[in-house]
Amino acid sequence: MAVLALRALRAEERRSSVPPALANEDRTASGPFDLYFTRIAELATGPIKSFFVIAQAIGQPHFVQVSVGGPPNARRYQFDIPVTGWSKAYAEKIEAEARRRGLTPVRVDGGPISFLDIDFNDHQAHANFARWVVREVFGLPEGIRFEITWGEH
Repeated sequence: MAVLALRALRAEERRSSVPPALANEDRTASGPFDLYFTRIAELATGPIKSFFVIAQAIGQPHFVQVSVGGPPNARRYQFDIPVTGWSKAYAEKIEAEARRRGLTPVRVDGGPISFLDIDFNDHQAHANFARWVVREVFGLPEGIRFEITWGEH
């Protein structure tokens, strides 16, 4: 999970909106933020055992990602965000809110940067939290478009 966020971060540093190692025509789409949740729901009901989905605001450094695993009837959703440069202050606010909601955020050392991981037992809980991050923490407007990238672990 942390490796995927690092790939996205490196892509950001190259001013690309999609991590090149992950992007191809079949695994990338752009649209409103709700496309992120649509893609997660579609993949979660399929046969793929473990997958990730990244939503990066087009023209912005802001992104969120989720790693999903487990059997279709018992999926686990892990919200991931790097804790570095652009995201450090955001990560602190996200971590505080997660604790306030009774969640257990975990900082994971990913080498040159660390990551904030928050686990959810269901899609809707993850979706509510990710929407809060994008709208309230990042402050991104409702109509902004996102590059959505996905793949298997």
